[in-house]
Amino acid sequence: MISKKKSTSIFLFSMLLLWQSIALRAQTGEENTITFKSPSKKFVDITLQSHNGLIRFGDLYYHRGVTPPTNTQAFNELVNMKYLTEAYADMDKTKISKKSYNGPTDKKTENSLIAQHQLKLLAGLVCTEETLKKYFCPDKGTQPCKFIDQYGERRHLGYWGDARDNEFAQLRSYTSFTKDNLEDLQSWSSTFFTNDTEIAYVVTRASVTGPYDFQKKGYWLGAKLGGRSQLINNLTFVPYNENERTLTQGRKVLVTVAPAQAKKLALQNRAPLFIVAKAKIYPNKKIPITGSRVPFAYELENQTLEIYKDIKLKEKIGEISVENLISKY
Repeated sequence: MISKKKSTSIFLFSMLLLWQSIALRAQTGEENTITFKSPSKKFVDITLQSHNGLIRFGDLYYHRGVTPPTNTQAFNELVNMKYLTEAYADMDKTKISKKSYNGPTDKKTENSLIAQHQLKLLAGLVCTEETLKKYFCPDKGTQPCKFIDQYGERRHLGYWGDARDNEFAQLRSYTSFTKDNLEDLQSWSSTFFTNDTEIAYVVTRASVTGPYDFQKKGYWLGAKLGGRSQLINNLTFVPYNENERTLTQGRKVLVTVAPAQAKKLALQNRAPLFIVAKAKIYPNKKIPITGSRVPFAYELENQTLEIYKDIKLKEKIGEISVENLISKY
């Protein structure tokens, strides 16, 4: 027989688990977002769109005033910082680097320029307004500093200290920011892409290429995996077999849909559909880094592609088995 005291403890523990579950759903379920907490009050939290509890790459869904605000650019730049190791190793922390106009700029200076540019870009995206005021407001400004535009987006930072004509003020701002924040930002950036990989979902826009095929009992889709992503600027799909290579060639692929369901869907030619692939994403070392943009690649984590009617990923219409892929030109 369980004692009253022990029964109360079990109840309280169960309630704790329940509240934890509710909190997790509020973060990654109904709102379809994941939030990475900032390690310091100097920086803002990073919120990204998600699908089934994992980060959502590729096509994202935005409806101003409806979808929760996200920080995709801030995430991009934190991840870029992690992999710009050579540039940051050469970054001059004592002065602002300048490009040579009398000849080619040496490699170390070029790296320093890249790192300093990326650091300022990152600062404008992840620092709180209070932090930005400390390093990007003039000492005797007549106008209040504004870092958010009328649409709620971060403004592009101009000069360190907002001191266009004062190199001494720029230098004070830059060296102070570097001393106070560089190590913290690099430490935070290292927490993303653990073991240099991220298991996530990649959403690719496709389209219906004709009427319902009654013989094959499905719709033919025009689809091509890889390419543009609002998270990670350069994301390349890496195929590992012939069927996966087919998905890079722009060929039509069949998604099976029962006739009764097709009648309800009533999809027209060129109607947009969305392919959702569970993927493993990692830095693409086969492509050189260009400036501060780090290229990434992804491969399929499993051989099932989910097909959705809407970009919100609420109305699933079917699946495509890559192993049993049906395609045509």
